[in-house]
Amino acid sequence: MFAIRTEVPSESADAVPFALGETIQLLWQCHRRLRRMLSERLNGTGLSDTEFLVLWLCHQSGPQGLAQRDLAESLGVSPPLMSGLVERLRQQKLLTGRRCQLDRRRQLWCTDTEGCRLLTRICADLQQLVVSLDQSISAQQQQMLTTLLRSLAEANAAFSASSDDGASGPTAVVSPLRVFQPDEHPTSLATER
Repeated sequence: MFAIRTEVPSESADAVPFALGETIQLLWQCHRRLRRMLSERLNGTGLSDTEFLVLWLCHQSGPQGLAQRDLAESLGVSPPLMSGLVERLRQQKLLTGRRCQLDRRRQLWCTDTEGCRLLTRICADLQQLVVSLDQSISAQQQQMLTTLLRSLAEANAAFSASSDDGASGPTAVVSPLRVFQPDEHPTSLATER
């Protein structure tokens, strides 16, 4: 057995890697639990959690649709895998695809009428999870979490883009994880309700 270190090292070179490690571990833990809860609620809909997210992202994009490549990037899956996902959803009449007017090579996807109906039904079922979260985390904390996660995703995307370009040296993107102060444990944020 091993013990998980809960105190943050003070004023040491280990503080920032500790914060990053703890952040990764907590995100991983939450990701797995939320995915499991989502999968349980999707049982009987014929959708996997990934297919639900594709449908949800396309619905969020509105009538203009979302590019297939952007869908793949948003969900962290390969373009060939995304191609199979959207094709399955199209065959189920949940998504509609069309070519982009500006670049005919790009495929744009949006929800079909049946996809909107299914999303409405799923979201009604997810309401119990929303109520549970509301009881555990204040609306302000949920908004703060969403804002921080967006910042982290944007910083990660910018970092990935600069790495893909072969750029070397320090980047102009400041990691949201640097906001963490080694002398302030992250659990102190959870008590602010």
